Amino acid sequence: MIKSKVVQLAVCIILSAIVFSCEKEIEMKLDESNSYVINSLFSADSIMSFDITESKSVLSNRFDYDTITNAEVIVTKNGSPISLNQQGGKYFSSDVIEAGATYAIEAKISGLTLSAETKIPSKVQNLSIDTSSAIIGDYGFREKKIRITFDDGEGKSYYKVSLVQKSISYYTDYNGIETSSENEYNEYFTVDGSRLDLINSTDDFGTVFGDDFYYNELYFSDLGFENQTINLVISFPIYSYEYSYEDKFYSVIVSKVSEDYLLYNQTKNQQQYTSGDPFAQPTLVYSNINNGLGIFAGISSEFVTF
Repeated sequence: MIKSKVVQLAVCIILSAIVFSCEKEIEMKLDESNSYVINSLFSADSIMSFDITESKSVLSNRFDYDTITNAEVIVTKNGSPISLNQQGGKYFSSDVIEAGATYAIEAKISGLTLSAETKIPSKVQNLSIDTSSAIIGDYGFREKKIRITFDDGEGKSYYKVSLVQKSISYYTDYNGIETSSENEYNEYFTVDGSRLDLINSTDDFGTVFGDDFYYNELYFSDLGFENQTINLVISFPIYSYEYSYEDKFYSVIVSKVSEDYLLYNQTKNQQQYTSGDPFAQPTLVYSNINNGLGIFAGISSEFVTF
């Protein structure tokens, strides 16, 4: 018995010596330098807005970012400068963004010049929808089917489809005054478009329910439909109960997005989805800012409300 314990002790000592002799200290050098960030996602027929901030070191324990207010900023439209207003560190264009135009930004900060350029896609042509309802299952809701049709233009195009529900509730407040409140959010939907060149990663823009995948946003290219009419059918559940004090409206929004816009949203959503997962492959969010970080990109949208 004593001999057995002596042998076990000897083995432990030998193994410990082997483990510790294999240890090697590696000196890691972390890049603690900061970068400047421009973030601006804008849409045709709307005002452009953006801010410039300073990124944080990976070792920083701060939750906020320093806003840069003394940068020399120029934004051009088709090569000509546009007027900007600055309020509280945020920049706004004086005029709305124009579909089909090319916009560029240049910001000089502490001897460093940040720049980016993007072209706003042309608008979707001849957008139309056709709706129908069908009773499904015993779960107390109907399924609304929407056939979406629009014409694709020349050249490579990327599209985003979303479905927005807007509800207006009417009620009497504590003072006996009749009033109303509005609520708006993206509706989840399935898609019947097997021929579409879907770009969505299965986990990035929706959720699984039963055997179906419900999209929050649907991204696809015009591969196979160049300069043709594009048809797709989306479906979403409408619950059987309706409130007499509530009005509901739905809007189908079809947007043409730039490739920069697409890549940024793809990688941003992938990073958010894998955040906190030690086994997931890290995702670097796409940036098109030269000498800096961030995004400068736009979309053009058309919608139909029913």
